[in-house]
Amino acid sequence: MIKLIPFPNIIKEEKGTINFSNYKILIEKKYQNAVKNLNNELSNRLKIDDNANEYEFSFVFSKEIKEEAYIIYMDKEATSVLASGEKGFYYATRTLSQLFNLKKKGQINKITSKIYYIEDKPRFAFRSFMLDESRHFFGCEEVKKIISVLSDLKINTLHWHLSDDQGFRIDFPNFPKLKEIASKRLKTKINSQENDDWDNNEYQRCYSCDQILDIVKYAKEKYVEIIPEIDMPGHTSAIVSAYPILHCFDKQYEVRGDFGVFKEIMCPGKDTTYDFAKKLVDELCKLFSNSKYIHIGGDEVNHENYEKCPNCQKKMKELNLDNTIKLQAHFSNEIAKHIMDNYNKKVIMWHDGVFDDTDNRVIMQYWNYKMELDKIDYINQGRKTIYSPCSQFYFNDPYGELPIVRTYNRGIHLTSLKRNAYKNILGMECCLWSEWVENNNILEFQIMPRLMAFSEASWTNTINHDFTNFVEIVENMEEFYNYYNLVRAPKKIYLAKGNEYRNKISKLYRGTEKEIEYNLAYKKKVIIDK
Repeated sequence: MIKLIPFPNIIKEEKGTINFSNYKILIEKKYQNAVKNLNNELSNRLKIDDNANEYEFSFVFSKEIKEEAYIIYMDKEATSVLASGEKGFYYATRTLSQLFNLKKKGQINKITSKIYYIEDKPRFAFRSFMLDESRHFFGCEEVKKIISVLSDLKINTLHWHLSDDQGFRIDFPNFPKLKEIASKRLKTKINSQENDDWDNNEYQRCYSCDQILDIVKYAKEKYVEIIPEIDMPGHTSAIVSAYPILHCFDKQYEVRGDFGVFKEIMCPGKDTTYDFAKKLVDELCKLFSNSKYIHIGGDEVNHENYEKCPNCQKKMKELNLDNTIKLQAHFSNEIAKHIMDNYNKKVIMWHDGVFDDTDNRVIMQYWNYKMELDKIDYINQGRKTIYSPCSQFYFNDPYGELPIVRTYNRGIHLTSLKRNAYKNILGMECCLWSEWVENNNILEFQIMPRLMAFSEASWTNTINHDFTNFVEIVENMEEFYNYYNLVRAPKKIYLAKGNEYRNKISKLYRGTEKEIEYNLAYKKKVIIDK
């Protein structure tokens, strides 16, 4: 068994064994950042013998190799890595790190390994995980831990959902009420949306701009790009609670403590709303200046107020629009164009916010398990798209409802998608929505080892998929979990199917003092004292 996740697309075992207790790394100066982590891992794991011959790691530029791809030649005296840039070199180091067990704690006298030839490249250029911190907040150290795990698994993007009805999570000095009011809710729904159970403790969390910049810097060192999201015009109850002038009827509402799709959202009929939204995304673009993408949501917009709002009706008449869907599209276009034209960034929106009139530069993120033929036709017509099917890639679902094999085996399944349109799929994204994920332990339990399955689904070509081999590797990655102190789901849980674990208690893998109850009927996750 070769313990590598994601598994390389070509790997051949050669004769012989590598043994070394000293080493040196040769690489051009402009690529040195790519090997920094490997150097640290080797020096931390190995008791360096200065008298021993130095085992050589040589990183060589090759323009013929595609971005993120790499080739590894190993032999007894040296390992050569070929790539066309930093990303390829870096991903080669992640493979070497796993081969040498560098995530295992404790120093050893010698690094040993079998000898391999590896030729590897990603299935998709865009491989992403979305973390929702609006509903529940996990903090700087947890986000950094997740970024490190993503990096080791060759997942190159973190989509950071920082605003929704239940809270706004960035402290922008120019918008003080977003921290003062929008980041705070007075109570939170628990157990399920269908009952009347509440946690009546005030919940207020927010990142400072300095904290976010620190996380962005950390992610860059790990070759993970961050895509920030402020959802609008829907899912903006928290923003509207802080600035009621953005509401269709100027009404004051509390930040929502329950979950769903609400009508008390931004009004696209007021010029004030456009001015506010543009200034807000200005702050976002400046804070995430290194991000190529900005996500503006656009999903699940409740039009009930729009149908009655005199400002919306007036705006529609001015623009000669015959329904509120077109008004929503106009609003989203105005914000998207502002970002694209002023900051030279790409804009992403959820697919249910993309319409015939949506700017063709906007990237669509398709999330529904249903086949929405009009949206699929947009892909056929050339719209760039990210694929995030909720029934396979939404990791907030219980394992019994979404067993890991469905994530592992997922390909691009879109009825009526033309063969020549597959090139418009940039890649795939898995998501963790945190309505019922109230602490870091549950977060990790829900995503591990699902992130490993997604890693292989998005990196490794389907012809090289082997789920049985994958599970065996997952079960032998203890040093990886221990290194990051990760809570993870045990095999009997992540392989569960259907109602196998309905209403049963599933003990946390690491034997913590509490347990999680998974009620599949209501996606209920309650911490229960022993």
